[in-house]
Amino acid sequence: MQQAAKCKGFSRWPVIPCQAMAAIPRNAYAGTMQKATATRQAAASDRLSPLGRLLRGWRQARSVSQLALAAEADTTQKYLSFIESGRARPSRDMVLRLAVALDVPLRDRNRLLVAAGYAPLYLESSLDGPALAQVRTALEMLLRHSEPQAAIAVDRNWNLLMTNRAAMRLFSDFLQDAELWATVSPGGEQNLLRLLFHPAGLKRHIVNWEDVAQATLDRARRENDSLGGNDALTALLDELVDYDGIPDRWRAPDWEAPPRPHLPVVLLKDDVRLTFVTLISTFGTPQDITLQELRIETFLPADEATSTYMRRLAATS
Repeated sequence: MQQAAKCKGFSRWPVIPCQAMAAIPRNAYAGTMQKATATRQAAASDRLSPLGRLLRGWRQARSVSQLALAAEADTTQKYLSFIESGRARPSRDMVLRLAVALDVPLRDRNRLLVAAGYAPLYLESSLDGPALAQVRTALEMLLRHSEPQAAIAVDRNWNLLMTNRAAMRLFSDFLQDAELWATVSPGGEQNLLRLLFHPAGLKRHIVNWEDVAQATLDRARRENDSLGGNDALTALLDELVDYDGIPDRWRAPDWEAPPRPHLPVVLLKDDVRLTFVTLISTFGTPQDITLQELRIETFLPADEATSTYMRRLAATS
């Protein structure tokens, strides 16, 4: 009777004889079962179809269950489970509905389509090409009308694509070395993250550099994570934290820290002190990968002294 009483707590583990289980500490056995469950889950993941692995990855990134995703995409949990396991081949429309429900970026919607056996849908056009000629004209107009405030257009890797004359004047005023871009960004592109973090870049002119750099690094990591990860940007972020003078604590992202709602950038050179806040604009309903990944940043004066300086800079150019 005493032996039977010991076994009652283990009745939910029928695969091991009761007498043997009575001799195993409860915590040790529970840990073993957790490891076994994790192993089974990993094996189940290996059995997923290529499309299924991508879908499950996006569901986990968005913290969405199969049931919630099925309801949002107007299908059933059972059918979604069959899609992930490869037991069902979804239509092209269903793949796109799932992608929209998960808010998957256009670049990765193409990957979902290819994994499901369909041709990519979304183009990645050159900003200099004929397909985006009208868009480029609109961007040039937007940047021009932003003057005397500095405004720039950058891609998903923070490479500079377009600037207005005000931004060129501001960069020239603070970065007078013509070889600076080649020093901080030797690959040929003009990368704003390298310009901010490189010891030879803007670091020496930003009064609150540590606050600005940490906030920018956190923002870039969050954006990269929300977009499913970008190998080029991930490698760049790893490069940045290897620069001299970067605190060790920045090497690991702090996902618990909430992003700051507002952080000014304070520039100082000789007796010139400028304070800016940035306004970020994106396209609302892009149907091209280039457009979805492009953003315009406008540097707005945060005080009258900065506003006066920018107007004077425009007048003397």
